[in-house]
Amino acid sequence: MQHSERETGYEVNVTFDGKEIPMVPFVKEVFCNVILGIAKTMRGYTEDTEIRIVVKKEK
Repeated sequence: MQHSERETGYEVNVTFDGKEIPMVPFVKEVFCNVILGIAKTMRGYTEDTEIRIVVKKEK
């Protein structure tokens, strides 16, 4: 378990075209906090919800 996972209790992975991008603990923590901050305001969110976000250019 990496440093940011111990502190937040969440695992954060970012992939580009299926390849996982390594991130330092600070960046993982920032991703986690921003995404959770938004998700917690949305209907349907619970503490056990897996959040999966996909961003890709429209064709």
